[in-house]
Amino acid sequence: MVFLEFFGAFITLLGVWLTARGKTSGWLAGIGGAAIYTYICFHSKLYAESTLQAIYAGMGFYGWLAWKNTQNTSFQVKTISTLTFSLNLLIWLLLTMFTGIVLEKYADTDLPYTDAFLAAAGLVLTWQMAKRYLECWTGWMVVNLLSVIVFLFRHLYISALLYFILAILAWYGHKQWKKLFESP
Repeated sequence: MVFLEFFGAFITLLGVWLTARGKTSGWLAGIGGAAIYTYICFHSKLYAESTLQAIYAGMGFYGWLAWKNTQNTSFQVKTISTLTFSLNLLIWLLLTMFTGIVLEKYADTDLPYTDAFLAAAGLVLTWQMAKRYLECWTGWMVVNLLSVIVFLFRHLYISALLYFILAILAWYGHKQWKKLFESP
């Protein structure tokens, strides 16, 4: 399991780094990392996170296609509207409540609402990233740091380190995308 965790961490880091640089290939690496982490999280009884990772793989294809279709144009970053942000927040909260209730009732986990909260955030933030909203990176910084705590609790130390590095990469991604947003 340790080798798989190392490999999954490497592929995930590569994907986020490429995505932060606006590279379409980052989505493909992300699909591979998500597939590996689907297994790791399921094995560790993080069922919402495992499901989320499987969804990430699917959303990775969406992101790859969305970015691939605009490959010959300049990479345009935008800011999220108040209405879209509010709807995203509502979806996040509803998904958290629903998933938390399901996990609490039917799953063998002692972190149902934490797992649900992070999984719901990941879905919303991945959609925002595919849409190239600058603000997604701030959300990723917070979610990745909270994930460090969960992975430490589960004794997944490599994954905890990965998510700490992902928080740093989210800061880098925000910085890179902000430059793109501010450039003419």
